[in-house]
Parts: sequence; structure tokens; C-alpha cells
Amino acid sequence: MKFILLLSAISTAAEPPPLPEPSSPVLGQCSKSYAFEEGDEVPAPLLDGRVISCSGVVIPTSKVADLLKQSAYAKDLHERYKLDTSDLESRVTLLEAENERLRQKPVWVKSPSGQRWIGRVEVALLASVTATTAIYISKSVE
Repeated sequence: MKFILLLSAISTAAEPPPLPEPSSPVLGQCSKSYAFEEGDEVPAPLLDGRVISCSGVVIPTSKVADLLKQSAYAKDLHERYKLDTSDLESRVTLLEAENERLRQKPVWVKSPSGQRWIGRVEVALLASVTATTAIYISKSVE
């Protein structure tokens, strides 16, 4: 039963999708990120006179923290999923090998039926040797 469940789990499992590639730079974007607080002046590299010289997005600090946490979580999940998949694949390989070994018919002598017949022959030989020995002993005593 475990084997069937494991096979069904593997058949539906696949390598996790690759992590998304970083986006290519957008024309006119700022060359780096800047952190500033409420009441701060706009950083000088962003200004061209009184106008902002590049494109960017101002994101609240808590949102950035959430995005960083989600990114770390996604990477961790991606690595765990890869490990779980490879672990399941190795287990399936082992179970398939064991299943194949158990499916092979044993040599006739090692089968239960063969063992019974060997036991019967052994008993018959032992009985005939005992009977022959008893006959020879009884003839030699006379």
C-alpha cells in the first residue's frame, strides 16, 4: 500500500519550477536604491536641478520588509521541495528494486513446494537407511 501511495506521490511530483529571473533594467530607472525618512530631503543623486532625474517607486518600509520575508520564504520552500522530491525519487527507486526482487520466482528447490518434496525425500531416505541397517543388524545377530 505504501508503495502505491509513494508511486502516486512521485507521479504527480516534479521538479519545482525555477525561481523567477530578475527583471531587466527599465529605461531611465535609478541606478541604485535610496533609503530616506519622513522629513528628509530628496537624495542629491536623484535630482537634476529641481526635477527627479530617474524613475523609481517609493515603497513603505513595512512592505519592503514583507517582500523580503516572502522572498526568503519562497527560496526556502523551493529548496525544501527540491530535497523532498529527490528523497521521494530515491525511495521509489529502492522500492521498485525491492518489488522486482520479490516478484522474481525463487528457484524450485527454494520454493515452499520444493522444500516439502525435499523433506519427504529426506524422510524416505532416512527411513530406508534405518530399515536397511535394522535388517543387516538383525541378520548379523542371528
